[in-house]
Amino acid sequence: MLMFQLFLSSSAPPEIVSRLQEFVDSEEVDPYKPSLYRGERPIIGRIEGHEFNLRKRSGGQWYWNAVNPAFWFKPALYGTISSKEKGSEVLVEGGSPLAIKIGWAILFLAIAGFFGIFTALSYPININFDPTHVGFDMQLALLLMNIVLGILLLFPLIGWFTTRNELDFLKSELQSRLNLKPTTKIEG
Repeated sequence: MLMFQLFLSSSAPPEIVSRLQEFVDSEEVDPYKPSLYRGERPIIGRIEGHEFNLRKRSGGQWYWNAVNPAFWFKPALYGTISSKEKGSEVLVEGGSPLAIKIGWAILFLAIAGFFGIFTALSYPININFDPTHVGFDMQLALLLMNIVLGILLLFPLIGWFTTRNELDFLKSELQSRLNLKPTTKIEG
């Protein structure tokens, strides 16, 4: 899920940044905290100048979250604040990390290619040396490929299902706490 939204505010960019820091915990790692980050606020993030990167804090212990597909595909909200003559413009973009999506697609294609090549290259050998089982071996390889690929498809679906409302939560928190008004046109 990908989201783009443009907001307008009557506040100046430094004021928006200071109000943003009031309800966002910084991404300071603390391995003794259950969520791995210092603080207790529901949103963690990084604010650098007029740009920010926000995520919803995970519940539970961080070492269990690391093996959860919801953690791998966890969406983040990226934003930039720019000055306008009557306040500020905040452009936010949200979605799952692109590197995770690309890595998962490469893994998916590599496994499909491995099983496909294995099945195709083993067929001539099997037909010459074990012709009675060649059909079974080919069907077994294709079945295993489909099972493994089906399992690999489940991980992003689980990640999406468990985090599907996080971008809406982050957007509504930004809107309510910073008094942002959604707009569709870019002002000059």
